[in-house]
Amino acid sequence: MATCPGSLILHIDDTVMGCTEDDERDGCRGRDLRHEGDPVRCWMWTLMSCNYCGVQ
Repeated sequence: MATCPGSLILHIDDTVMGCTEDDERDGCRGRDLRHEGDPVRCWMWTLMSCNYCGVQ
């Protein structure tokens, strides 16, 4: 089974915001693949507020 080494970054309603591998050279291998890292919430990932979630 194909996997991505990163973690999905999720909005508060569990929609996918991105992957921790997005900024890496090879990028994310696919949002539909199993990700090896534990999911993280967008408010944990960035210090900026999330307009989508309404988290400040």
